[in-house]
Amino acid sequence: MKCIKEGTGATLPAFAIALAMAVAAIALFSVSADDSSADTPTNYSYSGDIGTIHYEVNDTVLTLTGTGALPDYNYLQHSPWEYTKLTSVDIGDGITVIGEEAFKDQWDLKTVTIGKGVTEIHIHAFQGCGGITTVNMNAVNLRDINLDAIRDVTGVTEINFADDITSIPAFAYFSTGIKNVTIPANVTHIDEDAFFSATALEKVTIKAVDMQRDSTASVFCSSATFSVEFVSGIKTIPAGIFAECWNLTSLTIPDTVTTIGDSAFIVSGMKSLTLPDSVTTIKGYAFRGCNGLETVDLGKGLTTIGPSAFTECSKLKTITIPASVTHIGDGCFDDTYALKEFNCYGKPTNTVDFMFNCMDPSEANMKVYFGPESVIPTGWFAYSDRCESVVFDGTTIMEKAFTDAGNKGLKQITFGSNITSVSNDSFRGFSFYDTDGKKIDLTPETVQGCTFVAKEPRQFYLSDQSFVPDGDGESKMDLPEISVAAVSAVAIFAVLALALVVRRE
Repeated sequence: MKCIKEGTGATLPAFAIALAMAVAAIALFSVSADDSSADTPTNYSYSGDIGTIHYEVNDTVLTLTGTGALPDYNYLQHSPWEYTKLTSVDIGDGITVIGEEAFKDQWDLKTVTIGKGVTEIHIHAFQGCGGITTVNMNAVNLRDINLDAIRDVTGVTEINFADDITSIPAFAYFSTGIKNVTIPANVTHIDEDAFFSATALEKVTIKAVDMQRDSTASVFCSSATFSVEFVSGIKTIPAGIFAECWNLTSLTIPDTVTTIGDSAFIVSGMKSLTLPDSVTTIKGYAFRGCNGLETVDLGKGLTTIGPSAFTECSKLKTITIPASVTHIGDGCFDDTYALKEFNCYGKPTNTVDFMFNCMDPSEANMKVYFGPESVIPTGWFAYSDRCESVVFDGTTIMEKAFTDAGNKGLKQITFGSNITSVSNDSFRGFSFYDTDGKKIDLTPETVQGCTFVAKEPRQFYLSDQSFVPDGDGESKMDLPEISVAAVSAVAIFAVLALALVVRRE
């Protein structure tokens, strides 16, 4: 029993010592944890220098001043503010570069102001900053933004451009949640996909009056339904600016605009188009693939329509080319299968390979009218079976305007009294016959006022209902020849009738 008591007495001090050591270890661990947090500042003020750049953090606001490039950071080299929960960043005018991962994963960041001197924004600079809602963009020479610099920055709803901004680089606001965009007056260049996939877009206001684009790639490519407002004074709708804007259904083009750029509205969703009389030029592919386009008014001042300008406008049913038009490019109305009425008052003289490409006679359901002083250029109806009937009241049909490569479904051709130039070569591979079946050569004199009807593909016979010009240049219906016997019979009948009347009296 004595030995037991002694053992028990020796055990108690040892237990107390072990307990004390455990408590001390926990306290030491806690102190170490506190020391670690001291290296990751949150919600208080501190400052320092990165070369020639000075930074200050006041609570959650970071201000960068000085000059030069903000360095690249990565998982080995951290920015001084990496563990601070920033809500606002102000990058001074002297900063030239925003380095890699400079603000990566700053989830609480709401507002970013980018100074005038910034020219580059490197990869992942703002990656994961999904909370940013406002960007104040003052960089006047910004030309290079890495596509991944702003990945996942989807919360941006407002971008305030400085008035002296001159360019907006490619993918600058890729997949942002921006709602309203105002392009300042001094902007001269917008690169491809600058606002690509901006699906929350509601309104675009364009104040820039002298924008030029080297690329036809889209600027506002988006499935969003948004409106467009142009300020007065703009002269050119830039190339590709509204390409692939599927829900852009309507817009008003100011009467100061003279040119619609290449692919400006290609594959957009517009349903109607009205051009002011100030527009003189529609460049190539401008409205190609606008599958919702149903009505078009080209104005009275248009002179040039580029190649494939209205190709694949599958709902367009009628169109009128104004008298001012002097040039229409290749395939301008290719694959417009709903087009039933084509009226041309213009005088284009340029050769084309085709205008309505379609080698299927079952598609011959389009009625074509050419107004006074109009011209049908070379190649217009080559490789096409779209025409059902042609009424030509113009002056000139150029060589190979119609060819035997196509035109199998053409049923009727009417020539007006204004024609001054036509030849057999105007209808390459066609044959024309008079009412007796005799083949005739095409001259203005032989076809004036005549209607020809097809009995076989590209074989046309003079209709007995044709109008021909008389000596005064007026048209009249051909009258059938009357035999002498018929005249005599009528005369005898008249004399007998007169004698009967006299006898009764």
